[in-house]
Amino acid sequence: FFSPPPSHRMGTNLSKALCGPGDVLYGVYKAAYQGNVPLDSLQNKSSIDIGNIQQLENVRVACRAVEDMKQEARKVWIAVTSTQVIVLERKTHDVINQMPLVNIKLCSYCPGNTKVFGCVYSDPAVRVDCCHVFAIKPLQQILPKVVTEAVEKYQKFEKERVVDSMERRATINARDMVTRRGTRAAEEKATGQVLGSRVCRLLGTVPVDGIKGKEIINQAIGEVMQQQEEEQ
Repeated sequence: FFSPPPSHRMGTNLSKALCGPGDVLYGVYKAAYQGNVPLDSLQNKSSIDIGNIQQLENVRVACRAVEDMKQEARKVWIAVTSTQVIVLERKTHDVINQMPLVNIKLCSYCPGNTKVFGCVYSDPAVRVDCCHVFAIKPLQQILPKVVTEAVEKYQKFEKERVVDSMERRATINARDMVTRRGTRAAEEKATGQVLGSRVCRLLGTVPVDGIKGKEIINQAIGEVMQQQEEEQ
């Protein structure tokens, strides 16, 4: 990642204040925020669904749609951190938008125009994909790449975190299994082979003359149940 130029020191200090615990600031860049448009509202959005081709075409259409709105562009700082992209009003430092990296689907130049780029963001609050359009000068043209690399690094970190969590859980389960097997082995050594164990309550005993099969078991159960009723 690239450090912000010295002229961006004010934006850098402000963005560091906005970073949460453990959040790393990758850079702060100047841009002009031209506006945003929901992808569902695009008249000529792409129907091609091959990798990022569809999203790139949608960025092109969104950039044209925002341009047709003829809105006055707002001068902004764009701060890229290890967890989010923060858009700040240049003069007042008011936060215009905070986009967590986990919800950024694509950040790319408008095809055929490196002075404009679009950031496709899936807003979880309204469940709508919007393309935020920015204009940048030549010195800031690395910005889309910085955002893209930040997203990729975040996705890699999250994947490794999930894998690490699964491995730790598997280690704990294996350790518990070894402990249970050790306990069972000790029981088998003391009493012979253990076929199984259940939690039960002794209701009572009935004397039996010899082995007489299933009938005597049913009779014994009946007598024990009768004793329980008499005691109650």
